[in-house]
Amino acid sequence: MTLGNEFAKAFMSAGKELRDEKKRRERNRAQVQRYRSRAEPEPSLKYAVFSVLPEAMAQASGNGAYAVPTRTLYYKVRPLAQGYTSRKLEYDYFSQNLLVAYQEDRGPLAGLVREARGSLHEPHTGKTVPLGTLEVAGYNLPEYVFNKILYVEKEGLDPIWQTARLAERYDLAIASGKGQPVEAVRDLFARAEGDEYRLFVLHDADPAGYSIARTISEETERMPDYSVEVIDLGLSVADAIDRGLPTETFTRQKSLPYWMLDRLDEVEQEWFVGARQGYARSWRCTRVELNAFSAPDLVAYVEAGLAANGADDKVTPPDEVIDKQADAAHRASLEDLVARRLAEMFDTDAMVDTLLEETTEVVANPTGWIATAYEEDRSCYWREVIRAQVDARLGDMVERLGARVVELVSSSVAECSHERTKDVD
Repeated sequence: MTLGNEFAKAFMSAGKELRDEKKRRERNRAQVQRYRSRAEPEPSLKYAVFSVLPEAMAQASGNGAYAVPTRTLYYKVRPLAQGYTSRKLEYDYFSQNLLVAYQEDRGPLAGLVREARGSLHEPHTGKTVPLGTLEVAGYNLPEYVFNKILYVEKEGLDPIWQTARLAERYDLAIASGKGQPVEAVRDLFARAEGDEYRLFVLHDADPAGYSIARTISEETERMPDYSVEVIDLGLSVADAIDRGLPTETFTRQKSLPYWMLDRLDEVEQEWFVGARQGYARSWRCTRVELNAFSAPDLVAYVEAGLAANGADDKVTPPDEVIDKQADAAHRASLEDLVARRLAEMFDTDAMVDTLLEETTEVVANPTGWIATAYEEDRSCYWREVIRAQVDARLGDMVERLGARVVELVSSSVAECSHERTKDVD
């Protein structure tokens, strides 16, 4: 074949690909045009999303084999929905509106998980729990560590709480997030509600903050059967004024929630309703954020709120729990004392070296252990495989090893007695 024929063949192949792509685009445009040419309007995003969600979930989860984050589901829904409508599907609208409406109408999507937004910090233990669906579901509230939980709508205030040791001084777990509490937070509050835990919320003095205080305690469209007793520590407009905190203006572009106006006093309405900006659908409003406090004043404000609600107490377990803990600490301290004293009296390192020499068969062919373990379970960790195998082999000879330890100790005691006798002589 000549060079010219090669060029001609390549050119014809490229032209065919371009023609095929053009036909695909034309078919897509024609589909949209068919919708637009009908008497009825183009299908809504809601209709499109509801139509494709089961198929999208099956694709995203491998037909139910995997748990699926919301954003992963969105990436499967979006292209499928474009087969019904030319309207663009944004993630926030999908996750916060359409997905919620779908599950209210047709029930929960099995395997769907919400990503963590924020975290809960336990006092005393240093444990941090991400506030996601799976993490909260697997979290067990600890006994006698804290008796209060505070939800703060901002994550950036954590250094203030840590410097003041607020959590430790009040036995208070602090959960922080970015704005509205996610379902995982409300699930946690629902589990914690009762005599053992008191629940609080801290927020800005603005419409979003007031909405957060309602969402974390009352039912919503997303969680219609949810109702938990949560104490609102503020920040309220009245508290902001009383403390002379600096105000700021902001532009509100959404209508206030239907329930809010009836709950606002005259000053709050003046702040939050604001003044309409010309003919635009926007209002110039007033607010105060928690960040308007100095760090020490914010801590003092929370402390005053806890005290006003009789929640400045510390955790004190029942007498029987305290007695059991004291007995355990007593034994642990004596065990440590005995172990240290025996280590001073006897050369325990030499005893271990002797036992190592006498049990070398325990660690024969460890590479084979790992190869076998990988064949049985690819998810295993090689360090854990080795530890488990060594423990099992030593467990089989525990009686013999115990007797050998007694022999070594007896021998050491005899040597000590002999040395003492020589010293006396």
